[in-house]
Amino acid sequence: MEIKQIYLLSALLLSSTAFYAQVGINTQSPSSTLEIAAKNSTGATTNIDGLLIPRVDRLRAQSMTTAAISTMIYVNDISTGAQVGTAQNIDEVGYYFYNGTLWAKLHNPNNLIYATVNFYNTDGTLTGNRVVSQENKTLAFTGTVTNAFSVDGSTFSVDAANNRVGIGNAAPATDLHIGSPTGPVVPTMRFTTSLNDYTGGGVIQFLENNQGYGTIIRHHTGDNVGITQKEGLYFNSLAANVESAVPTMMLDQTAQRVGIGTALPTNKLHVNATDPLRLEGLQASSGSSGTLAVNSTGVVQLRNSSSISALRATGNVAITTNNTFTTIGTPTETFDNLNEFTGTTFTAASTGLYKVDFSINYPQRANTEDSGDGYIAYATINLNGAGYSSKITKITLPETSGAPASITASNSELIKMTAGNTLTFQGLTFGSTPSAGAPITGSYIINITRID
Repeated sequence: MEIKQIYLLSALLLSSTAFYAQVGINTQSPSSTLEIAAKNSTGATTNIDGLLIPRVDRLRAQSMTTAAISTMIYVNDISTGAQVGTAQNIDEVGYYFYNGTLWAKLHNPNNLIYATVNFYNTDGTLTGNRVVSQENKTLAFTGTVTNAFSVDGSTFSVDAANNRVGIGNAAPATDLHIGSPTGPVVPTMRFTTSLNDYTGGGVIQFLENNQGYGTIIRHHTGDNVGITQKEGLYFNSLAANVESAVPTMMLDQTAQRVGIGTALPTNKLHVNATDPLRLEGLQASSGSSGTLAVNSTGVVQLRNSSSISALRATGNVAITTNNTFTTIGTPTETFDNLNEFTGTTFTAASTGLYKVDFSINYPQRANTEDSGDGYIAYATINLNGAGYSSKITKITLPETSGAPASITASNSELIKMTAGNTLTFQGLTFGSTPSAGAPITGSYIINITRID
């Protein structure tokens, strides 16, 4: 009877193959190469429907050497054979299929729940480069601990507990913390650009609550066309989202100068402002410390006894002819800080305002001389060879009961001079009777100081 059923099944299979190229069991309209339909797909019948896969032990599965890919078996005994070769995955009873290399597990016969293997619950290693295309999707990470997200521990670290980021620091102490005591000796932040222009180089902004006010630090990688802004670092204020036209401070990168209130510094430190400098808490000057002075171009200079234009010279002037200007005799210098006096001529070393004092002590003469009423005496200062100032003094007769004395003709002036200008000094008597054999000789003093 069983043999007849086998023959009948074979005939049905051959018939189906010939006419339909598909095989159906319990169905006349198979929808695939082989479709096995349940005889009783619903209801409470106790008849068994299903597909019984060949059952083998592990040794039998291990011994199969020419199994075709996708061959399915049910291993019902793992006490035989060994978990090696094609059976290296067979560690429990269950369904397996052959993948061309070994038997791969298909089902968990004990209904254990295997955890899904992914980066949420399992560590792993990338087997190649990967690209995540977010398109219009967002990617967010949330955390509640320090170093919640990191690259190599401390190369880049996000402190989700305190909302901080560390670079080279796995426990940042500020919003952005670069470096650590155990990290690189010189933490460095670099801004790189391909622009060679005054608009390039990078910007750091410090903005207030309304975002329209604050301070901007900007780097220019080149001069602009009109050279009104130089290559360098600029500190600008921001008001109502408009950057200040004149920088608060700038560093001229090429000339290595600092400008405050100017974008074009001409000195190492160039300050352009009303009342530009205030110094508080200065120590009292002592010894040769000197003083600070500002010259006519606004340059601050140190002035002391060895660096300012200052001299004192003394000598005699011998007048041999009445009413004739006579140049002073060669002086003896008490000091001449800048060596500006040569012969009888003073030559200004630099441009400035000079305080010049020139005096001649003229002698009184007897009433038997100079027509018996004294004479007129001059102290004259010449600028660049031309008369600049003359002061006149009456040299009176001596007292009848005393010896003759000297009367001083003094000439004091403020003279604006440029570097290279010269001063010469002369004396003159009028209404007198000097001669080569009996000159009128007066001692003179010259004091010159540059005061600006």
